[in-house]
Amino acid sequence: MFKLTAVSAGEKVYRTGAPVALETPLYLFEGESVSLQLNLFADYDYRNVSVRLVGGPVARATQVRRVGLVPAVLDASPWHDDYYEIREDHLYPDVLEKCNPLLLHGMANANQTLFLTIQDSDKIAPGKHKIIARLYDNGKYLTRATFEVIKLPARLPAQKWALTTWMHYDSFVDQHHVKLFTKDFYKLFTSYLEKAAIGGQNMLLVPLFTPAFDTQIGGERHTAQLLDIREPEPGVFTFDFEKTNEFIRFALSHGMKYLEMPPCYTQWGAKNAPKILVRDQKGRLRRRFGWETDALSDEYKDFLRQMLTALNANLRENGWEEISFFHVSDEPNLEQYDQYMACKNFIMPLIGKSRTLDACSHLEFAGKTDREYSVCVINTVQNYIDANVRPLCTYYCCGPVNNHYTNRFLSMPLPRVSVLGLQMFRYDMDLFLHWGFNFYNSMHSRRPINPYNNTDADAVFSAGDAFIVYPDYAGFGANASLRLHAMETGMRVARMLYLYQSLTSRETALAFLDEEGVTGLNVYPLEHGWLDRLTARLCEKIAEKLA
Repeated sequence: MFKLTAVSAGEKVYRTGAPVALETPLYLFEGESVSLQLNLFADYDYRNVSVRLVGGPVARATQVRRVGLVPAVLDASPWHDDYYEIREDHLYPDVLEKCNPLLLHGMANANQTLFLTIQDSDKIAPGKHKIIARLYDNGKYLTRATFEVIKLPARLPAQKWALTTWMHYDSFVDQHHVKLFTKDFYKLFTSYLEKAAIGGQNMLLVPLFTPAFDTQIGGERHTAQLLDIREPEPGVFTFDFEKTNEFIRFALSHGMKYLEMPPCYTQWGAKNAPKILVRDQKGRLRRRFGWETDALSDEYKDFLRQMLTALNANLRENGWEEISFFHVSDEPNLEQYDQYMACKNFIMPLIGKSRTLDACSHLEFAGKTDREYSVCVINTVQNYIDANVRPLCTYYCCGPVNNHYTNRFLSMPLPRVSVLGLQMFRYDMDLFLHWGFNFYNSMHSRRPINPYNNTDADAVFSAGDAFIVYPDYAGFGANASLRLHAMETGMRVARMLYLYQSLTSRETALAFLDEEGVTGLNVYPLEHGWLDRLTARLCEKIAEKLA
């Protein structure tokens, strides 16, 4: 006995248990993609089973990948709520790996899931398309599954907000053994940027010098410094932006729209300078600033004044000044307020029309101008909304873990990841930030880890917090994840809402969300399939307005 089941892309199919069959059509917009899953189950071991799609240009435009399982030691906080899918076996479907759908092998009584992504093209006509997935065993027909794709004759508006997830460049070295900023690096980087764009990312961290994120105090991460700095005489610095500009041009040509400069000061209090390498008078490359450097020392302030002045001139000359954001220090607390503000007030006059951007959850840190982006954790956003803070920016990381707030842990249902997009629309947010696109290290970067068997930074961060893509060793690139595509779904539904708003009114679009039960930052439906049904109803309303 063999079963083939079409399953929503928003459902996790575990090794055991019967998945729920897809209940709604897939809606495809011009220039977009849409995904679903096919689950294979047999009561015998099988070899050389093949899946073949029939359905004209839609079938030919479908990419097939296999959903792989990854382990989690710390799969949930003890304070988790009831909207998790915690497994006794601690195995979670997540990584999407290349596969040959014409040559599949599997074990008896265990699910094997394929992830199908349909990319729109001019060859796919608007209207309904019935797709048949046929299953064969050594050429013998076994069974089939069907699903429906409806293409709407409309383009979704561009994403309104900035979205950044920090890339960690030392992980490129550790996982792929590539020298940074070389030809091989850019080949690898292309794959990572492509995956970043899937999740709606349009802002990129530029490693002018090694970013001072999640580094043990007094410790170091692998150097990732683009900026060539020289000190021809004591206290006088020169700056060569050739490699920096090459990096920025490459990123902008691969879908990025905004630039983030690394923090000018260390994390958790802005007490010190980040690691910055400088060539001395003899041409020797040495660490010139670091943990031993006081953030507000005259020496470091003089260096920053020279560097930021030169950098801002370079950004302005290339037309990048107004798309650039500067970090001061990540996650200061109220005890560190005076230190943080002293550092921020020092750099603000030096960055021209660029903006500052930091995770600062306390309302006291909220900026007073539209050049100051203070990013609050999502369970404190209401404080910023009540205070009419703009720009309105949010993030999540190791928390929140409960009260149904969105996050992206491996043990969370995928709609809990996707709902972020609906909330970005509802509150008309300006920016979302996350710290870990590919943090393949233990906590505080004490050592590199293998992300395929260590998903929680040595059981410190809830599994899935530290990265949302996996290294593709064989393909010299990155593998996407179910959670990355859940982010894609959320961002796309938000863009559908903006399209619906343009066809009706903002009040009508918000009323639709109210009717669907998405009424707050942590108030939305929790039952199975709720996001698929919401999306289908929204697309039906859009289709009516387009008719």
